[in-house]
Amino acid sequence: MNRTIIFFLFSTLLYVQAIGQVETNYSPGLQEKERIQYFTPYEEGWESGDPILFYHDGTFHVFYLLFSQENSHLTGRKNQWSHCSSKDLVHWQHHPIALPITRDWENAMATGSIIFERDTFFVFYTTFREDENGRNIQYISRSISTDGITFKKVEPNAFITPPGNYSVNNFRDPHVFFDSITRLYYMVITTEKTNEYLDHLKPSLAYFTSEDLLTWDFKGDMYLPGNADGFYYPECPTLFKWNDWYYLMYKQNGGTYYRISRSVTGPWMAPLEDNIGNDYALVHKVAEFDRNRRIAVGMVPSKKGNSDTGEWQWGGNMVFRELFQNEDGSLRSDVVKEMRSRYNETLSIAHIQIENNSGFSYKAYENIPTDGHISFDVIPGGVYEQIGVLLRYSEKGYYEVKFNKRKRQVTVGDQTITGVFGLDNRFSVDIYMDEDIIDLCIGGKRCILNRAYEQSGEGLILYVRNGTVDFENLSISEVSSE
Repeated sequence: MNRTIIFFLFSTLLYVQAIGQVETNYSPGLQEKERIQYFTPYEEGWESGDPILFYHDGTFHVFYLLFSQENSHLTGRKNQWSHCSSKDLVHWQHHPIALPITRDWENAMATGSIIFERDTFFVFYTTFREDENGRNIQYISRSISTDGITFKKVEPNAFITPPGNYSVNNFRDPHVFFDSITRLYYMVITTEKTNEYLDHLKPSLAYFTSEDLLTWDFKGDMYLPGNADGFYYPECPTLFKWNDWYYLMYKQNGGTYYRISRSVTGPWMAPLEDNIGNDYALVHKVAEFDRNRRIAVGMVPSKKGNSDTGEWQWGGNMVFRELFQNEDGSLRSDVVKEMRSRYNETLSIAHIQIENNSGFSYKAYENIPTDGHISFDVIPGGVYEQIGVLLRYSEKGYYEVKFNKRKRQVTVGDQTITGVFGLDNRFSVDIYMDEDIIDLCIGGKRCILNRAYEQSGEGLILYVRNGTVDFENLSISEVSSE
């Protein structure tokens, strides 16, 4: 067992002094202050990166990496922690940068977590820096605060470094959780094992435990995802308990996946539908909110060149979801009701039937708002191949939504979610179009979104392929100017 020992006296804390702070033109007073679904900083050149969530004393806090594409190479992102908070998820207050870069050698203040104990806010985060050979290295650092707004970095820095046989190049994203059953703090870290021959065993969520947040014992691997495809590191983990279930979430390749257990350290089980969104909604973190609710916040990456087919960038817009728990521990997700924009209905149709058992048939509508909310119920007429919607339709192009019950898939543009059950029975659909984002939720259970930079047509097409479908309660609304 590796043991990290920190001798720590509150009366004799050593603080890193603020020298060489990276200057930004970020101003809290300029940021959007109401219903910040799809939030990104107001100032040109800055985007929202990984979120870090915290609920305390009736206030929901979202810390997030303030990110610039100009500094997007791995060791020079110059990420800093920005911060906003709300008591009702409607009205938001933006605060000064919470965790700035203060030393020349700090390449980034990367993802972490926050916890409140002994009248103190403890932040554990990742520091990126270069070693004497110019290689990227990562380790865990600390900051503390008495008000949750202004934080001071604590020496020694590094606080926790990789144990033997774990990579110094991949050791990040600490998430700290207190378990009331074991009376221990758990720190889960994204890392990579260096002594494994099989690639599937290298990516790891390792963990430490502590009785006081000061001295930490290394325990080993909490979970091995066993995936060797693509960018396989299980990033930005979240560990939490909700009623009688423990949840372990992480981002791998794209979406946020979750595992469930009756014990804080596993064994972990994969639900049938284990992605709370789609792969284009990254790094969801989860925190409690009022009345035992759970709110997830993720990041929607921008695309290079503001092109629908552009390369994903690291940084973009926030996306908020509310999670709902099933009896078997599995989760549903939907839009947070408090964060929906205000809308004015422009079109309402009670019933539309489209029938064509030997091919393709459709209904078309014009003068549809390009930004707004579209909702309807789908009632399949027995066997069908595919039901679809063409959004922002014009002769120049469109964005296609597909419901395929045979494959149990839902698609928006080039993004697809699988394992979608219930497409053979009546289901409801909500579509939110907000500038360059299209966000679709199915039956209050699953959501999928995508970027939509290029098409701006005012047409709407509803169709069915090889089957019959009824659309009921079609409502089309534009965003209110109030």
